[in-house]
Amino acid sequence: MANSTVSLAVNGPRKTRMHRLIEEEGIVLMPGIYDALSAAVLQSLGFRAGFISGYAVSASRLGMPDIGLLTPPEMADAARAICAAAPNVAFIVDADTGGGNALNVQRTVRDFMTTGAAGLFLEDQVWPKKTNSTSLPPSRSSTVPWVTFMDIDAGDDFRLAVKDSSLVVEEMDDELFIGGEEAKARTFFIKYTCGDGELHSERGSERPQKDAHAPPHRGGRHRADAGIFDALSAAVLQSLGFRAGFISGYAVSASRLGMPDIGLLTPPEMADAARAICAAAPNVAFIVDADTGGGNALNVQRTVRDLMTTGAAGLFLEDQVWPKKCGHMQGKQVIPAHEHAAKIAAAREAIGDSDFFLIARTDARATAGGLSDAIARANLYMEMRASWSAPRSDDEMREVCKRTNGFRAANMLEGGYTPLHTPQELKELGFHLIVHSTTAVYASARALIDVLKVMKEEGTSRDQLHKLTTFEEFNSLIGLKKLNEIGARYDKFRVPPN
Repeated sequence: MANSTVSLAVNGPRKTRMHRLIEEEGIVLMPGIYDALSAAVLQSLGFRAGFISGYAVSASRLGMPDIGLLTPPEMADAARAICAAAPNVAFIVDADTGGGNALNVQRTVRDFMTTGAAGLFLEDQVWPKKTNSTSLPPSRSSTVPWVTFMDIDAGDDFRLAVKDSSLVVEEMDDELFIGGEEAKARTFFIKYTCGDGELHSERGSERPQKDAHAPPHRGGRHRADAGIFDALSAAVLQSLGFRAGFISGYAVSASRLGMPDIGLLTPPEMADAARAICAAAPNVAFIVDADTGGGNALNVQRTVRDLMTTGAAGLFLEDQVWPKKCGHMQGKQVIPAHEHAAKIAAAREAIGDSDFFLIARTDARATAGGLSDAIARANLYMEMRASWSAPRSDDEMREVCKRTNGFRAANMLEGGYTPLHTPQELKELGFHLIVHSTTAVYASARALIDVLKVMKEEGTSRDQLHKLTTFEEFNSLIGLKKLNEIGARYDKFRVPPN
């Protein structure tokens, strides 16, 4: 007996975007993605359809397993960013159970219809649901009997699919037994009634397949802050024993928006990302990229207070003109030094006596003032606990360390202006913080491109399993066993249904 879920397309008489795509292609491959960056990769490789996976979004946004912790509004928010990043791809969204009863389902459907998605999956598990695992047999007592569908006009270009997690699939020779009832060949039809009309399913396949103010170099060690961008990368960071990390605006902009670091990501969006990241890796001290703070001194204070509530250990505040650009891009401009000094003073006032680390950053090296202006600014900002500039050679790095005071941070951006060095080499030069702001997102993008390119060409990941984590490894990384144990302790207090 094999355990499985079965998905059926259930729609009215209209042909949706997905109907038309199936008619054109015959069979449609929908790789599962989870953020705007993976969506952009999918589109760049020529995929016409994709699946916004609740399992993957829960891991990316929350750093947690797919056991009903991700809410429909959070999924809709993820879908909105994904669809915006890849407008040429028809995305089906995993809507889980729809969030509750029929009214919750209608709200969820309407929310998803505003995201740009082409359709959704709706399943019949009891909430909170769980991912479909092969470790336990499915049970009808853990699913909700499907009685009615929503009385909602989904429009011309939105497709509804139903996932039944209670069906037990058993293959015997050329026949398929689903829920104990025989379905000939390898396809089946199911008919549901709703209100005063009748909804027919389409043919479905049965085939399942912190001490922030302490010197970063305490104990003779320099702190290496690996740049991460979501809860999943934070969970990986913590699992490998890192004590500090950097929440990179460059990487978060790519992950959340599928867009470059040119001032499109707002401070509230960054705070939202930081909140999820810090929750997923509470043992890691995170420094957040606050860009310019969002505007004037009042904006800076709001940004600082927002980030202080995320669980972060500190922030970077830079002196570029808004909208800013990544420090290793061309065309940057900086505000007057005294204006940024005032913003730093405003940030310090907002921090007060709190345990929160402030790093002042200058991008003046890339402007007309050059290295001398950058060093002068760094020393002006230094009294706010740290300074950072973007030197372009080893000689400049030595000059910065020789002529500036306070803790110094080196940003090791692969392909950027500053030479790459080891921690020991940077220590000898005079740096204290090492930020690898892009390494993780570059590695993720490379892996996505490589595996999805093969899937595009071959239509399967069967020969790429050695490049992927296993189901068990991934669930262990995001803490499924621990959460199941916690849930089991409290389940005994549940009141049994009448």
